Amino acid sequence: MTTSTAELLMAIGMFALSIGMMWSVWSDGLNIGWVEGRGPGAGVWPFWLSLGMALASLWTLQRWYTGATAESRSEEPYIDPKSIQLVVLSFVLLTAMIFLVQIVGT
Repeated sequence: MTTSTAELLMAIGMFALSIGMMWSVWSDGLNIGWVEGRGPGAGVWPFWLSLGMALASLWTLQRWYTGATAESRSEEPYIDPKSIQLVVLSFVLLTAMIFLVQIVGT
């Protein structure tokens, strides 16, 4: 995978997750504004933070499309083949640790 492809996939993924979080907050009926006498509603931070992330993702997609950054034009590998083994090993061990915390403890 090239650096350019990784940037594109990350922007699309973050946009999709942001829209999903905004939809979840909206469809659950959480208040995304100010509640008189109480303060911010329960959905304020997740909704508006997700909106900001969605807008940043759209900006990244636009910059990728126009080739405005060196990363968006780069055809170099995103992760060199020697490092991928270390990344996979770390992911597997961290995942195992998360599941073993209930059995072994912290």
